[in-house]
Amino acid sequence: MEILATLQSLYPTFTKVEKKIADFFMQEQDGRYFPNATMEDVANQVGVGQASVVRLVKKCGYSSYRNFMVDLGRAQYENAVAARLASRQGHSLVDDLNLQLKLCSENLSRENMKLTVQCMRQADLIVCTGYGDSSYVAALTVGRLRREGLFAVQDISGDISLFGRSFSKQLRPMVFAFSVTGETPEIISAVKHYEHNGACVVVLTSHMESTLGKRANITFYTPSKAPKGGKRRDLDGIFNQLYTMEAIIEEYLKNEESAPEEAQELPFFRGEDEMEHIPD
Repeated sequence: MEILATLQSLYPTFTKVEKKIADFFMQEQDGRYFPNATMEDVANQVGVGQASVVRLVKKCGYSSYRNFMVDLGRAQYENAVAARLASRQGHSLVDDLNLQLKLCSENLSRENMKLTVQCMRQADLIVCTGYGDSSYVAALTVGRLRREGLFAVQDISGDISLFGRSFSKQLRPMVFAFSVTGETPEIISAVKHYEHNGACVVVLTSHMESTLGKRANITFYTPSKAPKGGKRRDLDGIFNQLYTMEAIIEEYLKNEESAPEEAQELPFFRGEDEMEHIPD
């Protein structure tokens, strides 16, 4: 958060135009806008010239506009996380997410959450799979699930043999698949592999009508501002995937405390006779 402290300490030395830019940078945001915003975007938003933005960036000790924006996005995101944690008492994280992520509130419906939580409770193994930027989300989700005592693993290859005899007749797998476009070949291949072995598949994507969106048992919309085929790291998509997974896990923990001993059997897990198995 040093960059915010720098902006605040240098603020009295800024020109009137620079203060206008600094005000825009320091306003209450969660940081998802900044890493993907071009200098032209910022100049147009504030109503100043691009040269003024460059001067402010240099005054803050940065030689690269892109590095400045990445650090700013990270700092604003950390502030937003701290604010959410401080205000969580008295209301659920799902309610908090619905306020911050209006675009995906429809897909954070109670019905979707309920079905996902029931799957988590009935699954014997949870596999998280993602490729590229989404692989970070898969790794973080695995760690979070393990801390809550769930049997979770990460897989980006779709190779069920990685888990030896995990996919036996007695074991019911569940998959969280992360893909911004919903068309990542590696993830589609992995999902198909798991589906053939009786897995319940939950997909988090910004394209509901994508191949993955249509294949999933349950789909959550996690919006992204990054253009298709872009080479920049998609922090926007990563944050939205993480927000949604945190909501799902919080809902699971809340239901775990008050869940009845016998839960309704879900249709997603296929019976033993329908499952295809990898040879030992």
